[in-house]
Amino acid sequence: MVLALVGAWGLVTVAAAMWFVARAGERGDLPRNGLVGIRTTATRASDRAWAAGHRAAARPARAVARVVVGLAVALATSALLPQGEHPHPVTSGLFALGYSAVLLGALLVTRTANRAARGASRG
Repeated sequence: MVLALVGAWGLVTVAAAMWFVARAGERGDLPRNGLVGIRTTATRASDRAWAAGHRAAARPARAVARVVVGLAVALATSALLPQGEHPHPVTSGLFALGYSAVLLGALLVTRTANRAARGASRG
């Protein structure tokens, strides 16, 4: 039960952060900085590259956040399954799937941002 609830809370927190960064970046409300955003060599190359990268990554980041929230709900719901000494296999599977979605989603979003940032730097 603890794995399900703590894991779901972590997924929701990550999804909320992705959503916030996507929204702020798309609106142009996220200035280039050292703390928040998609911070790669390509996106930090210039203000123009930063803005282009975040605009391009906003849509896939929101999609990833939606998927992650869905997995968080499923994970939290799995706390209702009978849990013995070890977590239920469904709980373990959803935990792994949820955090795998975060990692793969972050790679997709970063790749999208880098492509757009490089394009903005060239043109």
